[in-house]
Amino acid sequence: MFDILLNKSIKRIIQIINEENDYKIRDSLKERTFKLLKLLNNDEMLNGSCDQNKKIPLKCGTRCFIMSLILLERLYESGFVLDKNNIIVNLDLCMIISFKLSVDDVYENLFLNLFNISSKNLFSLEIGICEKIHYKLFICEEEYNKKIMTLLT
Repeated sequence: MFDILLNKSIKRIIQIINEENDYKIRDSLKERTFKLLKLLNNDEMLNGSCDQNKKIPLKCGTRCFIMSLILLERLYESGFVLDKNNIIVNLDLCMIISFKLSVDDVYENLFLNLFNISSKNLFSLEIGICEKIHYKLFICEEEYNKKIMTLLT
């Protein structure tokens, strides 16, 4: 089922950026998404919090992915131009924000190492997305389920 969700999601993202014939961007999106999902669906616990003795439970990849698609749609609907030059970064950022909404803990090192970015730059990019969607971060169960059903049909 997840493969169907992933493929339909990638197809929708490609439609948003109006690049249906660009197989390179489609493959890049799939590769990047798989990398993130593999990390977030890890069966193990991952170090990443400020307290190095504390570990973050992962295994939230599917939920975070669906949530990130909802946030990405909100970003698109806000008038922000998504294109092949910025879609991967914005999908990554929406995935990070979704993860932060799902796992209420400090996990800064996890994403800094994954994306090789400074905490100041990451924070600035996250704030930029939040501002563009007017901090509309809450995703109700109905909206979440509707997104899944949309992708499955």
